[in-house]
Amino acid sequence: MPKRLDNTVKMRWAHVPRLMALLWKVGRRELTVVAALALISGLTPIAQIAALARFIDSAVPLMKSSAPVASALPWLALLVVTHLFGHLVLRLSIWIQDNAQEALKARLQERLLEKAARLPLASFETPAYYNLLQQAQKALHEHLLTLLGSLMEVAPSTISVLGLLVYAAAGSPWFPLLLMLGTVPAVILRVRLMRTMFLVEREQLPAERSLSYIEDLLVSRPAAAEIKLFALQSHLMGRRLQLYDSLAETRITLESDRVKQGLRADFFQYLSFGAVLIGVLSRLAHGRITIGQCAGNISAILEFQRSLVTLFWRIAVVDNDTRYIADLFAYLDLEETSAAPKTTDGEDAVTKSSDKRPVPEICFENVSMRYPGSETNVLTEINLTIRPGERIALVGENGAGKTTLCKLLLGLYEPTSGRILVDGEASTGVSALRGRGAAVFQEFMRYEVTVRENIGFGEISALDDGARIRAAAARSGVDATIDRLPEGYDTILGKSFDENGRDLSGGEWQKLAVARAYFREADVLVLDEPTSALDAKAEVVIYRQFEEISAGKSVLLVSHRLGCTKLADRIVVLEQGRIVEQGTYSELIAQDGVFARMYAMQAQWYV
Repeated sequence: MPKRLDNTVKMRWAHVPRLMALLWKVGRRELTVVAALALISGLTPIAQIAALARFIDSAVPLMKSSAPVASALPWLALLVVTHLFGHLVLRLSIWIQDNAQEALKARLQERLLEKAARLPLASFETPAYYNLLQQAQKALHEHLLTLLGSLMEVAPSTISVLGLLVYAAAGSPWFPLLLMLGTVPAVILRVRLMRTMFLVEREQLPAERSLSYIEDLLVSRPAAAEIKLFALQSHLMGRRLQLYDSLAETRITLESDRVKQGLRADFFQYLSFGAVLIGVLSRLAHGRITIGQCAGNISAILEFQRSLVTLFWRIAVVDNDTRYIADLFAYLDLEETSAAPKTTDGEDAVTKSSDKRPVPEICFENVSMRYPGSETNVLTEINLTIRPGERIALVGENGAGKTTLCKLLLGLYEPTSGRILVDGEASTGVSALRGRGAAVFQEFMRYEVTVRENIGFGEISALDDGARIRAAAARSGVDATIDRLPEGYDTILGKSFDENGRDLSGGEWQKLAVARAYFREADVLVLDEPTSALDAKAEVVIYRQFEEISAGKSVLLVSHRLGCTKLADRIVVLEQGRIVEQGTYSELIAQDGVFARMYAMQAQWYV
């Protein structure tokens, strides 16, 4: 997992053009309108201030009854119109910005989900992946909209600052200079605090993930039974409280620093503002400006300082948020697995396995496998040839590397070294093997959707083939269970999203997983402990069907029940990631080696 830390302004702001290009792609019309409204919005305060000054100057003679009331009405109307126009422009701009921002957010969320589907399976084995994913999600949901909002405010704030700079400088060139001297230190203080907050959040991320995990355990249905049985509630609550207190203490300290920095920043700003006001009053006292001009100057100074603070603050927010957006792009730029092969009509081959091809010969040549972040091989120098239609039983203790070898065979992992040949052609795994296999894994999925989808997910292109779905259910033995469900194959399973959903036993869920594997017309079938959750009767049914389901396929069978290895053409024994024995059942028993000892130990319980 690549490390990234954008320490320089240049590195951080390099992400802004990429983000704006995405925004332009999903909402160029909205972006054009927002830019036009930004120009209008930036000039509106100047018009409002000018109208205010003329209105006050036209209203002062009314106090002496030396002018008709009507003489002030046009300036009053202009003042009201400019404020109303500014309000309408602001509302319209916010509405269009929200639409553009939501469109971009939806597009990026879609890209995150698509990215996850293209990443190597090994990526999901590392904590670094989940840290980066959470950072990317945080960037998308908490910082993307503030970044875009700030970027869109930079233009109108800049226009306002420039216009008001000219207006304020007309009173005295010192006025804008003093206001800047009071504003810049305030912004610097806040920028430093934001950087500190970013670094602290990065350090706290593992603890936050742990806190979320414990909180999910405490309310999740799968964990509820064991938590009650083993009285884990108090222990888990204690760990949660410890993590929460640690995180809260840091946040309280940061909030205290934020308040202190805010007070310092306000001091500099109001000090400079007070100095400029003294200058304006001095000019009024010496008769250099009218009362209306005095009011206009004060309003311009207030607006100039507000716009200047807004401009600097928006730039600071953009600079800070680019730190988080960098996480988003770092995730999107992760190295992907090689693309799935395509069929002639452009469809992914993984979704169209019904086009029958000859069962391939698969050869592992000096294949080793190590998970990211680990210094120890799970598999070391595996040399194994699986001939077309051969049935192989894979045997070994837990941790021997059986499941990893299965996933290499299915093209789900890339080997760390060595190569995999498919019909004599070198392959890194995914390109030639993906889409040609089906599997029942030890940790099979329980999809909380309909029964039909639970089976049909085995070959999504045939999801509407009811006859095939029913045939797969019958072969796995789950059809009797389905017939008892209130809506048959349309029954929703699980209760997480539907209170009327039906739950199944562990064995019934496993039969569904077996049916899902049967549903795919695959060249290679991997059965990784396919009967671990089944009762003895159901297990016998599965193994009696072994001859039928393996017809025309290469099969890799993993099971701790060594009696079923008699069904295989060849047995391969793994020990600490290496092949230590292979041969037929009779050959390995005669060798009196690792397999024979394992078989004898297990057989003694059945004597």
